[in-house]
Amino acid sequence: MNCDPGVAEVILGFAVGGIGLRVIIAQLKTALKVTGFLALLLTLVCCAAAVVIYMAITGWAWMCFLFYTCLVFAGTQVAYRISK
Repeated sequence: MNCDPGVAEVILGFAVGGIGLRVIIAQLKTALKVTGFLALLLTLVCCAAAVVIYMAITGWAWMCFLFYTCLVFAGTQVAYRISK
């Protein structure tokens, strides 16, 4: 198992066809009008889905899945806090 922290930035930046994961999450939050805990849950689900797509292509390892999901989730939360 070899987990590279740089992969989290790749997942954040190029989630779906070059559209960043942060943008997708922001659009979903706006469209669904979720706030608070539901917004965090939606973010976590989107991050996990993006990591699943990445790992389906590159190979699966549970520990890397957890590691990447945590890093991507933290990256989206930091970007959200800075933008506010």
